[in-house]
Order: sequence, then structure tokens, then C-alpha cells
Amino acid sequence: MRLSDAVSRTGGEGLQVHRSWWVAKGAIRHMSRERRNLRLNLLNGLELPVARRAVTRLKDLDLDPG
Repeated sequence: MRLSDAVSRTGGEGLQVHRSWWVAKGAIRHMSRERRNLRLNLLNGLELPVARRAVTRLKDLDLDPG
């Protein structure tokens, strides 16, 4: 199954932030900027890369680091 197909079955509980990363909305601690790259910091300590096309969706969650 493609990741995008699996994401569509989650019912909006999370979002695909990179081509190989899906994250539950409740697992996000905050978003940080590392030069021009964005990263999500999760409650379990993981840091995930954020694809440029996912930035708009994250702004909708009010996670934009500014």
C-alpha cells in the first residue's frame, strides 16, 4: 500500500509531512526551523523532516515557527 493511501484511511488524525513520514497531530510538540529547513519535534523525542509542500498544512495547525 502506498503511504498516501494509508494516510487517506486515517480519517484526518494526522498528516503526511514528508514522503516517508506520517505523524499523528497529537504527537507534535512543536515545529522548529534549521536554516531554511523545517523540522517537527515530537513528544517521543523524534525530529522529523518537513517537506515544503507540507508547510501549508502545518500552518493550518498553527505550528508555523515564524
